[in-house]
Amino acid sequence: MDDIGKKKVVTKRGIKYPENIKNISKTSFSIMMCGNATGDLLPPFVVYKALHMWDWINEAPPGCYYSCTSSGWFDSKTFEEWFRSLMLPALRKQTGKKGVDQG
Repeated sequence: MDDIGKKKVVTKRGIKYPENIKNISKTSFSIMMCGNATGDLLPPFVVYKALHMWDWINEAPPGCYYSCTSSGWFDSKTFEEWFRSLMLPALRKQTGKKGVDQG
C-alpha cells in the first residue's frame, strides 16, 4: 500500500510483530525482481493499479520498467510483457550452452 496510515495500533501486550490490517481502498502495486546466483540483477518491473500509464512515468528512475493492471497485480499479460522486455534480452546475452539436447 502506498499509504501507511496511522502510526499506532492497539494489540495484546507481548505481541512481538503486531499487524495493522485495514479494509481500505488505497492504491496497490507489485514489483518483480529477478537475479541469479552470480549477482546479476534485472531492472525492477513495477505494475501499478491503473487503467492507463500516465506521463509522470517518464520521470521515473532510469532502467525501471512499468505497466498497469486494474488490480495492481501481475496477470498473464503483464508477466508476458516482463518476460519479453526484460528476461529474454537478458537470457540472450548469457554465454554458454542454451537449450536442451535432444540427442
